[in-house]
Order: sequence, then structure tokens, then C-alpha cells
Amino acid sequence: MSDIPVSNNLTLESVWAALKETDRIIKETFLQMARRQEEADLRLQETERLIKETALHTSLQTALAKEEAKRRQEEETQRRQEALKLLREEAQRRKEEAAQRKEEALQRKEEIRLRREEEAKLRQEEAQRRQEELKSLREEARLRKEYEVQRRKEEAQYRREKAEASKDAKRGQRELERQMKETDRKISKLGSRVGELIEHLAASNMLKQFKKLGYTFNHVSRNHELVEGEERRSLAEIDLLLENGEYALVVEVKSLFNYMDVKRHLKRLDILRGYADKRGDTRKFLAAAAGALIPPRARDYALECGLYVIEQTGDNVNIIAPPQITIW
Repeated sequence: MSDIPVSNNLTLESVWAALKETDRIIKETFLQMARRQEEADLRLQETERLIKETALHTSLQTALAKEEAKRRQEEETQRRQEALKLLREEAQRRKEEAAQRKEEALQRKEEIRLRREEEAKLRQEEAQRRQEELKSLREEARLRKEYEVQRRKEEAQYRREKAEASKDAKRGQRELERQMKETDRKISKLGSRVGELIEHLAASNMLKQFKKLGYTFNHVSRNHELVEGEERRSLAEIDLLLENGEYALVVEVKSLFNYMDVKRHLKRLDILRGYADKRGDTRKFLAAAAGALIPPRARDYALECGLYVIEQTGDNVNIIAPPQITIW
């Protein structure tokens, strides 16, 4: 504030002027102070605004930082949960695979055990079959040997009788002729017993026995031959054929009926079925194996194949029915 001039010559006007000047100076001073206060207030408000903006910005940044941290934490938590889930799933998968491999190993072990048991059973059955086959072959060989011994005995008897007949020629031509006829009868008996067997079967109680088994045959034919074509080509021969309107029984007759004879008879039945089908013959064909001697192997095989077995027993026959009858 400037100093108010003082004059020794004070007057009322000068005092009033001095007061007015002082008042002006005071007003200006107050105005300056007010302006400065206003500027200070503005600066203070600006500072507060800046402080608030800074605080808001900091708060936003802090909130964003917290949100980002929270998001990252949630992502990390989710990632860890997914990783843990994958690990658990992988562990479960491996556990299931291990259980499956264990089950497969047990199954393979069981299969191997069953296969070995089956193979052992088959080997045992094969050994038993071979043993039975060997036994059957031995039995067949024994029967053949007995048959051959009997045949040789009868031939020897024939030669002795022939020799005796020539020595006793003086006994007369009539006695010689009688002996020769008897000898020829024995030779015929040795050379072919099949015809006698066929006649014997036809005259035996065979038809009655089959009637008891449920088959009534009203026609019997011997030495039946199947021929084909204009040249009359022979397809097969049937020793004995028993017939009715529904069934026909094909009987193969042998003095010694062996294993291979059964096989040939089965083939004959296939030929007969084809022959009958071509001619519209719808009858059901049965089969039988008949013989004076039938070894066990041949008998068992014939029964297994569904054939009847007819064995000679004195003046009659014994018929063995198969467990499962085969129909052609």
C-alpha cells in the first residue's frame, strides 16, 4: 500500500480526497485479495479435481488390475481343473485299459486251458479210437484167418475125398458120380456163400423181425441191378431189396462183411437215391449190412452210419437197429 501524502496545509477537501484515495486503495486491495483468493480457490478446486481424477483413475486401474487378476486366477483355476480332469480321465482310461487287458489275459488263459483240455480229450479219443480200430483189425484178421483155415480144411477134405474117390473107382460109376456131386456141392459152397446167405435171409424170420421194428415189407427181390441208358450201363447191384409203398430196404450180403464193404454200401445208397430221383421215385430208402461174419469194427461203423446190421444165427437172423436211422 502506498503512503498517503500528508501536507501541512490540511483542508477538508484534501482530507476527503485522501480518504477517498484511501478507500479506493483499500477497495483495490480487497479486490486483488478477492481475486487472488478466487484464483487460489480455483487452483484448489483444480487440484482437488486432479486429485479426484487421479484417485478415480487409480481406483479404476486398481479395479481393472483386480479384475484382471481375478480373471487370470479363474482361468488358471479352470486350467488346473481341466488339467486335473484330464489327468483323472487318463488315469481312469488307463485303469480301464489295465482291467480290460487283465480280463483279456484271463480270457486267453481260459481259452488256452479249454483248448488244451479239448486237445487232450481229442488225443485221448483218437488214441482210444486207434486202439479200438487196432482191436477191430486184429479181430477181423482173426476171423479172416479162421475163415481161411476153415476154407483150407474143406479144400483139403475135398482133395482127400477126391483122392479116395479115385482110389475107390472100382466101387462103381454110380458111387463115383454121387461123390463128385457132393464134392461139387462143397466147392460151390466154398466158392460163393453169398447166394446161400441171400436165400437164407429171404427164407428166415427177417421180415417178421422188421415188422416188429415198424416196417411191413410185402415184396422181396434178389440180385436187383440198376442200369442206365440205351447201352444198359450197370450202376449198382443190390443183393436183396425189401419193398413197400413207402420204404425200400437195401440189403448188402457178404459172407465176411468188413469195414470197406460198409463204405462201398454207403456209396451204393447215394447212387440209388440219385437213380430214384431221376425216375420220380419218392420212397424212403433204408440200408442194412448182412453177413455170416461181421467184425466189430465193421458192425460199429455200420450202426454209426445209420444202417441195420443183420447177423446169421443158426437158421434165423439177429437184427441190430442203429441208434439213429439214416434215410436216403
